[in-house]
Amino acid sequence: MGQRANLFETARKTINIIKSKAASKHTYMCNFPMSIMKVTRRHLHSICLELVDAFEKNKCILIPALMKRYYKLNALHVSQLTRYLKMCNPIETQLLEHNKMYLLQLSRMFSQLYKSMTLYQKRNLTQNVVEQMSDKFTVLFDFRIQPGRTRSRKTRSALDVTNSVELGPWLDNFDNKAKLNNMRLFYVIKPNAENVVKFGVAGTTGGTSGFGRLRQYIHSYGYSEDLNRCRGVQLMYLAGNKYNPTVDLVKSDVWKKERACKQYFRAPEVKAHLIGRGFERFDLDRLQELFDIIDDPSNKDFGDEETERRVSERLAQQNLTTDDYIVKIIDHTTAPGKSRKMTKYLCYWNRGAVLTKKKLVKKLNPNPKKDSDLRDLQADKEREAARFQTEESERVVDHTTYEFYKDIVNFKGGAKAMDIYKTLHPKGHFRDK
Repeated sequence: MGQRANLFETARKTINIIKSKAASKHTYMCNFPMSIMKVTRRHLHSICLELVDAFEKNKCILIPALMKRYYKLNALHVSQLTRYLKMCNPIETQLLEHNKMYLLQLSRMFSQLYKSMTLYQKRNLTQNVVEQMSDKFTVLFDFRIQPGRTRSRKTRSALDVTNSVELGPWLDNFDNKAKLNNMRLFYVIKPNAENVVKFGVAGTTGGTSGFGRLRQYIHSYGYSEDLNRCRGVQLMYLAGNKYNPTVDLVKSDVWKKERACKQYFRAPEVKAHLIGRGFERFDLDRLQELFDIIDDPSNKDFGDEETERRVSERLAQQNLTTDDYIVKIIDHTTAPGKSRKMTKYLCYWNRGAVLTKKKLVKKLNPNPKKDSDLRDLQADKEREAARFQTEESERVVDHTTYEFYKDIVNFKGGAKAMDIYKTLHPKGHFRDK
């Protein structure tokens, strides 16, 4: 235990070396790149301290997200130093080279902190990440429910909005930010500038898209201020479940909940539509009607419906074994323009997939008998289908498949084949992220 405590103390001393003050106005005007690097160093310093605290206090649920953010900031700062070196004199260049070596030592230090964790803690780290991303629809925040001192919880009236929270500070809390990662969300918010409530869905593409959608409201309405009551936005309800790529958006739980709410407020007899605005906005005094729909037992568990994916004959035969490997990469395809589609590479495998072409052939001795009774149509259909059979007309062995970069590097021989291909095509346009 003493060695582990000394390790944390050494880590904090090492981190404090990168502590940077805010750039002065003179630095900002005369040396703008340096001021940008100072901002990155401040963020890197704060995230490193949060990461050490998470290791020391065994906050396993936070470590994966913090590590991901740390490595992004570390890589960003290294790239900034590399670019800044081109405009420095020899003395500054030597100092900045030492900074780059220090950043590598910092990453090695966090690797030692991870190794110092016991096997039980690492197992909890994996379990907590899995439990956090639950498929079950989970309420992350509800302004009507506040924890009481008794075992039961106190439910407030939907018209009493004093228990709602400011969306900006709530999102700035790293614990809340970690909950939103890779989640599909259903939210209800209210801007401080008007008595209008809005509901909607977020996280339609997984990853951090849910956090990004909520963050857009901060860019639109800002943070609340004492001198300006119109700024800011209140969070009233937030719930969701784990993003599942095999579930289409229109078949997801959150989309069905939003559709149920829109269908109600869209109805002409309800008279809730605000002229010139979408059906997802309505007056604050009708908030109870929204929560009646959300809490209705028929709407509580729509559930996600997974789409059945057809497996082609090529994919069915492409079950990889320990002996399969990529021989070489033949070609690549990158979408032109501002498209975000990743590059597809044509890979040549050591073992080919056998593909066949089949055609329907009429049987020589079909059974022409049909039922005259129209009520037995199913028997007629089965008998009609039995009059034909499939016959193989062509057989081809194909050694190639199109794969993405992220999959190729995980295949046997893929990383080497990728390096060779990119070396042979230095001017090729690749989009791998």
